[in-house]
Amino acid sequence: MGSRNSIQRTSMRTEVNRPSVFNASKLLNMKLNSDACAKWLAEFQLMMKQLAQLSGSRGLLAPAVLPVSRSRVMRIDNLESRELFAVLSGLVFEDVNQDQRFDPSVDIPAIHQWVFLDQNGNSLFDQGESTLMSNDAGIAEFHLDFGSWGTILPVSRLQDTAAASSSTYIPLSVAAFDTVFRGDDAFDPAARLSGGLTDWLIIPNQSEGEGDLVGDAVTVQTRPLAENDTNVSEVGEILLYGQAPPEGWVWLVSDDRFDIVGNKIYTKAETPVNYEHEAEIVMVVEGYDNSNPSPASSSTQKATVTLTILDQNDAPTGIYLAGNTVVERVTGASVGAVQVVDEDGNEPFAYAVSDQRFEIVGGLLKLRSDVALLHDQEPFVDLVISATSLLDPTHYVEATAHIEVLPNSKPWTNETLPLDVNGDGVISATDALIIINILNASGGTLALPPIATSRNARSTPDYVDVNGDGNVGTIDALIVINRIRRDNAAGTAGGANR
Repeated sequence: MGSRNSIQRTSMRTEVNRPSVFNASKLLNMKLNSDACAKWLAEFQLMMKQLAQLSGSRGLLAPAVLPVSRSRVMRIDNLESRELFAVLSGLVFEDVNQDQRFDPSVDIPAIHQWVFLDQNGNSLFDQGESTLMSNDAGIAEFHLDFGSWGTILPVSRLQDTAAASSSTYIPLSVAAFDTVFRGDDAFDPAARLSGGLTDWLIIPNQSEGEGDLVGDAVTVQTRPLAENDTNVSEVGEILLYGQAPPEGWVWLVSDDRFDIVGNKIYTKAETPVNYEHEAEIVMVVEGYDNSNPSPASSSTQKATVTLTILDQNDAPTGIYLAGNTVVERVTGASVGAVQVVDEDGNEPFAYAVSDQRFEIVGGLLKLRSDVALLHDQEPFVDLVISATSLLDPTHYVEATAHIEVLPNSKPWTNETLPLDVNGDGVISATDALIIINILNASGGTLALPPIATSRNARSTPDYVDVNGDGNVGTIDALIVINRIRRDNAAGTAGGANR
């Protein structure tokens, strides 16, 4: 805060018609120490006695502010005849560029820092001088009695002495804006008179000019990132107090898949993000003023950023075949289930097989219902299975399958459960009835062909050769019936896998 002018006084004269008058209007721009106040008070009392004589011995006048005009005409301003009190305010800040002036684009308000009112002008914190702490906006405010004044200065900190010689040291300073209020005993903003080195005030969440710092220290405006993107993309913009940070600020990001250029956050090339692995990314952005680095914590600003990832239609990466064998001499024999390897999980695909003897029905790779293979002629089959997305035709995948043809000397016998004629996994009267119907139709025992064929509306044949002798006869039906009777007697009718 700049020093105030010393009190100006008119010379004392003895003429009755030209009294000595104190220029009270200067009071609002003066700084008084205790000695000057005492001296002025004595002169003021003498002056008031002279004014009383001029008024015809009507007694001492009430205190009044009597400005001196050029014509020396004496007036009384009733508005200024009341008692005065003052509020002296200042912004405590880290003086980054050390110019003893606050620059909102460079300097940083210092919150909760001790300051004192230097009333004797020695710039030292003396016993008895008033102290207080700056508020959440870095503002310190002293309420003064009439006739009191001073300069707001920061109280020395422990680190001030230790770091004073360091080139990276940032001292505290105070930008003063003297605010004087007229009134009796209440704060009256409408009667505010401002002066001093500055004409602005930093108040959170309230606009006071272009230099204000409003809002959170660091905020990041993000935009969603599409998964699988291998290009460089802008995903965020860093703001400091709601504005682009000043030049000289350096920003770092905790996730090495991202870069920061200026105050913009970008993805790195060839570092795609997978939505199925992480639907959002949480990272920390940290910045500091590199133009004049400081060890003070207030010179570093941090913010946690959450980046949303957008799910995309992933391309399939492969085909899985559950099985690589097929038995000979059975038409429509199965190989195994086919599954596309795709992160989306529920995407529909159209399948194709390079060998026309095979087909995929309901996700199952099998021989067609009129085709059977012979091990002696073709012990192995190589074919290509392909799948094309029904949602995106560009999503195509294929795989080669190497299938072994297994020898099968009993194509009409169920190798897993010989008495299960129809292959439904259960031994029941239906199995015996299938054999009895064949015997009735053929008139007796029937020699079976070397290749097992299926009945109409079935993709696999009936395993009617229960005993594996190459024929279907009454013995096959009796074996099934006897098993059912035994199961019924034991209370295990329909016993499967027995």
